[in-house]
Amino acid sequence: MKNKILIYRIIQIILLISYIGLLVFYTIKSLETGLQSSASSDKISDITADIIENVTQKPVEKTESFKTSVRKYIGHYSYFVALGFISSLLYFSIKELKLKYRYIIHFSTGLIYALMTEFWFQAVSSGRGPNINDVGLDYLGFSTLSFILSIILLIYYYKRNIKFKYNNLIYRYR
Repeated sequence: MKNKILIYRIIQIILLISYIGLLVFYTIKSLETGLQSSASSDKISDITADIIENVTQKPVEKTESFKTSVRKYIGHYSYFVALGFISSLLYFSIKELKLKYRYIIHFSTGLIYALMTEFWFQAVSSGRGPNINDVGLDYLGFSTLSFILSIILLIYYYKRNIKFKYNNLIYRYR
């Protein structure tokens, strides 16, 4: 039993370190100037275009529209999918809190962080400005896997509680 608890705590520590690492990484990226951010986006756009060209065997035009799409869907959406996934695993693993509080904390921190990165960090960076559409895309990414994991967790708790209640009824009436 002690081994299970130790492994569980180690997993929680790994999740916490990953969560903090993702927050620090994106905070640093959000504080980049407009020129630095564009340079990073251009590198990712070039890599993405190369991958698409290799897979489809067709040339990809690296237009501003393409670069914007890559920045929005890889830079914002995909990052927040990863953050939401790690955050879900971390907050849902805190058994000391009631399940409803874990949900509230998890989904609130995702929204607050999306708002902070856009309206605070990017607002103070030169050459960048906040965009409410980016907040929506960020939170959509954060929520995507979070909702799927939430449903799985609710089904697990529901089935476990039904089994527990059923076993208690059988035990009482023996």
